[in-house]
Amino acid sequence: MGLELTTKFKGISSSPAAKSKSLGKTDPLKRCYGALNYIARENAAGLMCWQGLKNEDGDEVRTPKEARLMLRKRFRAEAGKGGRVGRRIATTGIISLPNSWGEKTVKAAMSQLAKELAPEGSEASVFIVQHIDKENNAHLHFITVDGVESRHSAIIRSGGNATRIRRRNVQRFNERGAPKRWRKRIADVLNETAKEHGENGVEWRSFKERGLRRKPTKHEGAERRAVRAKDKAAKEVFDFFTDGNDIEQSIDEILNLADVGMKQNSKAVDANGGEQRQRE
Repeated sequence: MGLELTTKFKGISSSPAAKSKSLGKTDPLKRCYGALNYIARENAAGLMCWQGLKNEDGDEVRTPKEARLMLRKRFRAEAGKGGRVGRRIATTGIISLPNSWGEKTVKAAMSQLAKELAPEGSEASVFIVQHIDKENNAHLHFITVDGVESRHSAIIRSGGNATRIRRRNVQRFNERGAPKRWRKRIADVLNETAKEHGENGVEWRSFKERGLRRKPTKHEGAERRAVRAKDKAAKEVFDFFTDGNDIEQSIDEILNLADVGMKQNSKAVDANGGEQRQRE
């Protein structure tokens, strides 16, 4: 049985709507830099690959350090195009992998995914990193910047009959239905790679699409697990004080305890003050 594929995509935008959702706490560019630093951190990163990144001389970058440098430059360029309306600067993604896959299979899959997200001749860019910091949790992280397709791809897409070719963006993660569309494309790449290397594939379709009567599970990230743990701790503290009583009664009891404590502290202060006056 193949792995139940998990994918997650998240955009980083400079639009006013996106800023209001984040309460204006973090600048979009800083979020891009932070996401890149997170996925490329030394204590988690394994294999790395990139596509669509060129240096100042127009040559393909050759090192991870240079790739990150050029990607940051792309972030700044995209952010500068937004104006007052803003635009999506980058998209981050997580892709689960079968734990049984060997290094050669993972490397081949990463290479093909990079070509899918940033095809040759297009203006899209992508940086993909394998994370190996946790056992039995094989997965990839990527951060990508969209760009227009190559003129050759645009001609093929139009059937070669159009007199005027309009090149469109390659990824279009902001479109309706994009997550499912990319989920299928990613699954196709992973399954083709698995077949070539004799490895187990992945299943991307939902239980409903497969006719299975099972409730889907939801992947929890580190942030969500931390929030859940915090909520659980708060509930335990509340249950400790309430002890099964109704909320209003419990609050009254807590306030009474606080009032008693304050009175006791006041008496202690008065007593100490009296002793000190007697000594004087």
